[in-house]
Amino acid sequence: MRRGSFRERAFLTGILEATESVRITPPRTPTWQVQIRWMEEDGALVKAGQKILELDNSAFALDLEGNRFAVRHEAMELQEQQAQADARNSEIAFTIVERKIELQKAQIEADVPKDLIPLREYQEKQLALARARTAEAKANEELATHIRTSEQDLAVRHINLEKSRYDISIAENAISELVLVSPRDGVLIIGDVRRENRKLQVDDIVWPGYVVARIPDLSTMHVVALLSDVDDGSIRSGMAATVGLDAYPDIKFLAVVNDITPVAQGRNYRSLRRAFRVRVALKKTDIEKMRPGMAAKVEVQIREFEDVLLVPRAGLDLSTSDPKALLENGETVSVKLGPCNGLECVSESGLEEGMLIQRRTSL
Repeated sequence: MRRGSFRERAFLTGILEATESVRITPPRTPTWQVQIRWMEEDGALVKAGQKILELDNSAFALDLEGNRFAVRHEAMELQEQQAQADARNSEIAFTIVERKIELQKAQIEADVPKDLIPLREYQEKQLALARARTAEAKANEELATHIRTSEQDLAVRHINLEKSRYDISIAENAISELVLVSPRDGVLIIGDVRRENRKLQVDDIVWPGYVVARIPDLSTMHVVALLSDVDDGSIRSGMAATVGLDAYPDIKFLAVVNDITPVAQGRNYRSLRRAFRVRVALKKTDIEKMRPGMAAKVEVQIREFEDVLLVPRAGLDLSTSDPKALLENGETVSVKLGPCNGLECVSESGLEEGMLIQRRTSL
């Protein structure tokens, strides 16, 4: 038994993440869902503008060819209809000229004084003049009607042509946008399929808003760790911590508990075990060594006691509600314990400084 300092600590495991990152998501397309056809390797160093992911464009390429054929067909139909309308306008215009000549001729004959010719002939000439005027008016009306209807038909053709051209632009934009490029230099982090607890792969289906990749900012990082729901309340925001990376076990980084989710959630979609997500902010990052996704161990300093009586945990029987210590002479004594760690416990009563404790052996 000895007196000394006791530190109560909590140990968590987690994953290193960047505090800020650029998210890369698929574009909005007419088909909504698209399939991944090619992608860069996870963790690759990429440059701004470099292709990092390519989505399947076969459906849009097929639509593009169909729309291009439709444009050619609509353009030919429009040209043919325009030619037909112009030809018909010319025919009607020629008829109008003929009707005007006939009207002028009828007008001249009708202008002969009534007293110079027989009444019957005079009446026939007046009737011929009325017919000529009616024929000219009818020809002018026919021309106006044809121009109006042909303009409407041509407008419909123009609309169909513009719609096909618009569909082409949509398909071309969709094809170009399905090649995703890196917005900045950095490390590429491929997105996750959380339901299957794995990274995205070629042939996976994604949709607009789905984070297919991230380019993290390595200058500020944190650890996302899990605290079991049975340990609720053991740690709080603001507690000091140290972080060790599995890849560099000899290096420790100072950190602080930033926040803890208020509700425990399942560790994954299939697990019944629930845990709180704990965000541990690093006070300093090492860009050369740290990469998002690295496994990390977090040691949180909960409480510290000075000048307390410490008993080796190996000499205690903690299997019952009344803990007992095994003395050197073989006797056991009931003890009242305070907090414990993996090696020692704080003895509040039942033991004295200098007592020798015997290590318990497994039966």
